[in-house]
Amino acid sequence: VIHLDKMASNKWVRESISAYLISRIVRDRIGLSSSNIEIEHQVSYNVPGLQVVDFIAGSVFQYLERGFPDYYRIIEKNVINGIQMD
Repeated sequence: VIHLDKMASNKWVRESISAYLISRIVRDRIGLSSSNIEIEHQVSYNVPGLQVVDFIAGSVFQYLERGFPDYYRIIEKNVINGIQMD
């Protein structure tokens, strides 16, 4: 089961994202079964893993877009590769 953040309220957008993701998985797993893959769109407060992703994405956003490094400093030592674009 792949949990995605239900950030899009539009059902068509969610279904398009799911279809794209499934097509990429099928393409990248040539010869391997992907019939048991499920994609669920959840609000992040219901799925602990999505809460972690929200924190990381928010930390990076605040640091890169607004210049607030406070939360980024918490995860900085775990960043393997970073690219800053002008």
